[in-house]
Amino acid sequence: MAEPSDMVCLIELILSQGFRTDADNPGTEKLSIWPPVDAWLQAPYKPMAHLDTGGDDSREKLLPPFSVAYVKGWRRSLGALISCEGIRTLGISLDDLTADFKESMRVIHGTVGRFDSTKSAVWASRGITLASVGTRKAPNAMNFLRQLEILQKSGDSGDFKDWHDATKVARAFTVGKLEAESLTNLQCKIAPLMVTALKEATRCRVMRQFITHEVLARDFFNVSYTSTVAGLEPWARYLTNGHDNAIVMLLMDRLRGDRDRQPLQLKKAFAAKDVALLHAACGGFIAIMECFQQSVPQADFVEAEPEIRNQFAMGVLDHDVLSFMENSAQDKARELQDKVDEATLEQIRHRFESDMKTLKDRQPTQEQAAAEAMLDSKYLAQRQAKGQAFVKEFMQQKFQVHMVDERNPQQLFPEFAKHVMTSLDCCVWPSNMGYLQACLQALHSVLAMFPKCGGHLQVPMPQAQTVPQALVKHRRILEDFLIGHNMDITKNVTLIFQTSSGSTSADKRSLVHPCLFVSSTNHNETNVWSSSAPVQMGHIADIPLIRVNEMLGYDLEVGSRKGVPAHSQILANYLRGADIGSTDVVIWCDLLPNRQVEFGRAVLERLLQGGGSPDVYYCGFLREDQKDCIADFEAKPDPTLDLLTWVSGRPKFPDALLNKFSEGSASHKVISEFKQELLRNFPEAGADASVTASPSAGTVRAQGQPDYSIEGGARPQDLSEDLNLAVVKEADFKVTRTGGKAFCPSARGKPAVCVDSEFNLWIGNDGDHELSLEASEICMGENEMTGLPFRIANDLAMVAYEKKPMPLSKLFHQIITVNGIATFELANHEIIQKTYQVVEGQDALPVPYRYTVTVARAGKCNVFNPNALKAGENPKHGSIGAAYVNHMDKLPKCKSATVVWEVSCIQF
Repeated sequence: MAEPSDMVCLIELILSQGFRTDADNPGTEKLSIWPPVDAWLQAPYKPMAHLDTGGDDSREKLLPPFSVAYVKGWRRSLGALISCEGIRTLGISLDDLTADFKESMRVIHGTVGRFDSTKSAVWASRGITLASVGTRKAPNAMNFLRQLEILQKSGDSGDFKDWHDATKVARAFTVGKLEAESLTNLQCKIAPLMVTALKEATRCRVMRQFITHEVLARDFFNVSYTSTVAGLEPWARYLTNGHDNAIVMLLMDRLRGDRDRQPLQLKKAFAAKDVALLHAACGGFIAIMECFQQSVPQADFVEAEPEIRNQFAMGVLDHDVLSFMENSAQDKARELQDKVDEATLEQIRHRFESDMKTLKDRQPTQEQAAAEAMLDSKYLAQRQAKGQAFVKEFMQQKFQVHMVDERNPQQLFPEFAKHVMTSLDCCVWPSNMGYLQACLQALHSVLAMFPKCGGHLQVPMPQAQTVPQALVKHRRILEDFLIGHNMDITKNVTLIFQTSSGSTSADKRSLVHPCLFVSSTNHNETNVWSSSAPVQMGHIADIPLIRVNEMLGYDLEVGSRKGVPAHSQILANYLRGADIGSTDVVIWCDLLPNRQVEFGRAVLERLLQGGGSPDVYYCGFLREDQKDCIADFEAKPDPTLDLLTWVSGRPKFPDALLNKFSEGSASHKVISEFKQELLRNFPEAGADASVTASPSAGTVRAQGQPDYSIEGGARPQDLSEDLNLAVVKEADFKVTRTGGKAFCPSARGKPAVCVDSEFNLWIGNDGDHELSLEASEICMGENEMTGLPFRIANDLAMVAYEKKPMPLSKLFHQIITVNGIATFELANHEIIQKTYQVVEGQDALPVPYRYTVTVARAGKCNVFNPNALKAGENPKHGSIGAAYVNHMDKLPKCKSATVVWEVSCIQF
């Protein structure tokens, strides 16, 4: 619909300068016309007779009334018709009209478009010509929806089906992101009744001045949308759009009413934040009216309802409704939480008891644990040998990994008598040319064996540090070698990647990667791989382009990645169509794997998923810098638990379970007792993940945990326990940089540290952001060994290993279970295996992973004393401990802070 302000301007121009339709005049746009089409009209078109002008000759010069449809220029034509109707209604004499107007109305120039279909006519009306760019506005989602209805009526809507995917809609119809998301919602997610209401509202009020595309794209009118925000969770059911459309219909009434009541000068389209608040108010009003109806007599409700609804429609109650929901949320939350507690507590109890039974069944008795620990230490080497033999046999049969010395690459690659696909990944050009030459020579040797051998070569790709000349040179080196050794490189295979819907314009990675299928020309038979899909089609399409932060090796702290979809797809495509029988065996020979050995991971993933036919085995040749990839190919079976989780070789209680119940409620107390029961039976369940072995340390070589049930149940300090230290506000903290011994401000996630004149140690946060700390070092000193003796009292004492604090018993446990070392020493100390109390007639059993630690009687003893601080020096965290020089007796000795020795060398 034409906007009123624009239409007024058009009518003024038409009355003053005439209805310009002659395109021969400069600046005049053509008036495109077409006979009416039933698909455009609400009712079928009924032709009318010619007007009788009083003469037989002139009748045929006039078109029948309502026989012209305006494809482009309808707004201009509508302005002319309104002008004529206004002249007739007001009784204005023709003599009072301008000559330009009367002349322009006598003859109207129109261009009849030649459209092949209704679809072409509709798409022609969407464009904006240069002449009308100043007056026409771009079509919006509602215009597009109307045009789609016309096409559906005419049977010319096409075969586009992906209306649920906004990205595909934007690409197919060349529209913006928000408009595409709006169309997706209108076509698939908004109820038909609401779509009709939106079309009627925008038709009468103009979409540009009513709502924005962002409002339609933000799902406010979609079924199941909720305006629940923090603090309103108990009202979620009332703030969620249902299939009855109650909220959205009330929302539409409010939008229409609020828009119509705005003064003309203040009218503007509703923004997304305005609609979000109004949606919450509408949902809250419906809920409050339901409660009101149930709490008063029906007669009183019927009498009061119209006035209340009228006040809400006027916007008077919005603030009160939102405030009421926020204020009552706490009571409502407790009521709803109690219902959840009652409904789920019994189910959680059953699942917890089942998991505890599973864990207890697999947990040995004290005697069994002691015997197992003893056997683990005694026969650790034998178990390792047996495991290595099994892995070696598996690798030799199905998954061979060979370490190659880049300095001496002239090695004898194995000969294959099966179907072989060799691969070389030269995307990143190797720095060692001798090694690359050896890999190419090996490729030539393998392909020359049989026509069953083929090659997949990924050519160099542009890198940020590679100049174009070097890129061309590197590819020429590959091609010259292959051609010179009788290999066919005429078969190009292009990898075509597909971006995800969440990709951004900042991602400049190429979506096309050229590769070569290589075969030897020394055989008379046709290569079996020449019939595979990539060779026949010349490409492998629809390979997902994953985000950079999802790639293997991007972040070593994150152990879970999306796998290797690209290499899995390359492998699957080469197997498709190849002349290989279902009982044959295929070996994927990775002569030059990429950094993460992704073809190897793809084959292993296929083996673990059942493989299928034909069988595919892997043979890879890894460099020294790829040793870390071998550990990723080892499996670690875990127990199957229903409610509890298994993390880093120990059970863990899901903390989110406590959040299901209100703190202080009976159900919350029961769940807390479940957690305490787990910790009593499995103390390792409460250990901090930071004190366990690092992921790169290797697989678990022995079972069991340190037994802390002896010696009265003495346990090491719980590093996950929250400290409740006395707090002093910064304004009340009187110790300054100059008034204390030393001061170091907070930086890089470390707290501010201050040693006052009385050698009290203060920690604090003098930054603008919240600081959360785990068990970690507060301060350190230089390594001058002249003061504090290195003495450890027992195996419960804390030490630091790989920058992580842990009790000494945990360190011993890690050395045995992870490093696979059964005997070890501690410098300047003697360690002896602890044993259980001897029972008459039985041998003494060792306590698992518990040792008596005593200072050695030898005269040598390491000591520690940091260098003294210089006057006026501003120390860092690494040296502020020097403030205790000559005052080591003042070092903190309490539960929350103590001196910890860093283990830097373990002697075996």
